[in-house]
Amino acid sequence: MAFGAFDGLHPGNIHYLQEAKKLGDRLIVVVSPDKTAWKFPIRFQLPEKERIELVRLLGIADEVMLGSTTDALERIIEQKPDVIAITHYHPVDPQLLQLDLQKRGLAAKVIEVPVYKPEIYDAVFSREARVQPNAAHENTEIYETMLERNVPAGEAEAVEVEEQPSRRIAFEERMEKELLDVPDKGCALLKADSDSLLKLHLAAVKLLSEKFHKVIVISANRPYTTLLHEYGANGIDFGKVLVVDCISKSGVGKNEWVRYIGNVSNLSSIAISVKEALNRIPGDRFVLLDSVSTMMIYNDRELFARFLHRLLTDARATGAGCLLLTDKSADKVLLKEVEEMCDKTIEI
Repeated sequence: MAFGAFDGLHPGNIHYLQEAKKLGDRLIVVVSPDKTAWKFPIRFQLPEKERIELVRLLGIADEVMLGSTTDALERIIEQKPDVIAITHYHPVDPQLLQLDLQKRGLAAKVIEVPVYKPEIYDAVFSREARVQPNAAHENTEIYETMLERNVPAGEAEAVEVEEQPSRRIAFEERMEKELLDVPDKGCALLKADSDSLLKLHLAAVKLLSEKFHKVIVISANRPYTTLLHEYGANGIDFGKVLVVDCISKSGVGKNEWVRYIGNVSNLSSIAISVKEALNRIPGDRFVLLDSVSTMMIYNDRELFARFLHRLLTDARATGAGCLLLTDKSADKVLLKEVEEMCDKTIEI
C-alpha cells in the first residue's frame, strides 16, 4: 500500500509507486482527500477525483482509492496490506507507524523506499512555500458566532470559567521567567500539580501567542469548544492558536483552526497533523502539549515515548519551540525519560 496527494504528477511520484510495486504482488494506492477532520487544510490544485484518475492512468497501481477523512489508518485497517511503502517525505515516522500498527493487531511491515534524485527533490521540498490557514475567526464577532454554532445552549454554563483577576499571580510570573530562559526554539517539560495545569495552560498559551506567530495546541484534556470559552475568558487571541483536539470526533461548521482526532490513542494521526501544521505555517511557531500525564494513561508506554521523540524532533527540525505540560505525580520512570528529551524541566 502506498500513499500520497499526487497533486500533479512528477517523476518522483512515478518512481515511488514503481518502487512500492516491487514490494508485493498487488499495489493499492491511497490518495489524500480534499479535506479531512484530522489534518490542517492543504490547498490542492486538483480536486480529489482528478488526482485519483491521474494515478489510475499511470497503470502502476492495481487499485486506487480515496483516503479516509476521519482516521489516518482507516484504509490500512480495512485493506490489511502486508507492506506499507513510504518515503522520508511522508509526514509520518516509520517506527511510530510500525508500533501503532502492532498495537492495533496489524502485521503490515513499514518500509521506507529510496526517493528519486534526492539531490534535486530535497531542495525542492525544503523551499516549498508554506500555506497559512485563512484567518477565519480573528475578531470577537466571529468568535461569538463560532461559540453559538459549536456549543449547545445547555452546555454553555458547564464551560464557563471564573473571571480572572487583572493582577498577575506569582506562578504566572515565574512560568514566564522560566519559559523565557528556555534555549531559542528549545523544548521544555513543565511539571505541576493537577489542579494547576489548566491555569498554566492558559498562562502559557497567552504568553506564547503574544511572543510567537502561532501556537499549536495538542489538547488531550479538553475539547476545542471548551478551550474557546477558556481562551476568550482569559483574553487570548485565538486567531493565533491552532488546536489538535484529541477528544472530539468532529465539530460543527467550517473551521480551519482545529483538527479533530477523536482518540487520544491515535498517535499517528496526531503526529501527522502536527507535522503538517509545522511545515505549512509561516513565521515563529510553538507547540504546547496538554498533557503528557493524560496521554500516558491511554497509550502504550513504548509507543508514547516514540511519539514524544518524534514530536520534539519535528519541532526542532522546523525551528519551532515545544512545551510539554504534565501532572508531576505521573509515572516517574517515563517522566524521567521525557526530561532527558527536553532542554529544560520546569517545576511549579
